[in-house]
Amino acid sequence: MNLRTRLRECASEYTENDLIIYNAIENDYSFVIRADSNAISRKYGVSAAALTRFAKRFGYVGFTDFRYDLQREQYTDDRSVYKYQVYAEVMHEIERQYPEKKLQQIADLLYSADRIFVTGYHVSALPAQNIEMDLTLFGYDVHFMPADRIFKVDAFARKNDLLIDFSVAGDAARELMETVNNMGENKPKTILFGMNPKHPLRNKFDYYFRIPDSHSVGSSEYLDPCILFYYFIDHLSTILKTK
Repeated sequence: MNLRTRLRECASEYTENDLIIYNAIENDYSFVIRADSNAISRKYGVSAAALTRFAKRFGYVGFTDFRYDLQREQYTDDRSVYKYQVYAEVMHEIERQYPEKKLQQIADLLYSADRIFVTGYHVSALPAQNIEMDLTLFGYDVHFMPADRIFKVDAFARKNDLLIDFSVAGDAARELMETVNNMGENKPKTILFGMNPKHPLRNKFDYYFRIPDSHSVGSSEYLDPCILFYYFIDHLSTILKTK
């Protein structure tokens, strides 16, 4: 429970001075979290001792510590709102960069494949498993392949198959792609979904589709790449045909 919620729950127990301080926090919050005790005392006619007693009701040594927690909560709330705004902007950017015509290009590659093998390393395995579930619902012959199995791709993949790798920016699949690109006439088509415009493996795949991230909308805010991949997969699913 955050501090402001605790303040509201105790409102019925406040003394007259406590109510003045509480109302100042509720109605003049930006002033209270930035002003020192003397400034608050002058503006609201309560003593510094009354401010200290109020803070001690909630387990603080003094009003300074109490005000610090109010500031921290405000910062956390503001950061959360900003992060959600950036997520929304990036999701709109995904839709803008992947209109129906571009999604159709990907959908056609999926539909024309005999079998689809999807992989991803570390956390990128999660969107790989996500697209496997989605494509299975549409009747595709799709298989998630963990890292310890996908390296045997030359033993089971063929030219009419499709290999998909999810990778934010790393080159963990470099050895895999060396194997794939040496398969000769049995080489399957390959797709890389990433987020780095200069992904080190982008030229090793037949197709590279960059998924927008926070940098795409001019922000340095860290966003969970799995959430963005999930959103893209959901967006792609709107155009998939059942096999």
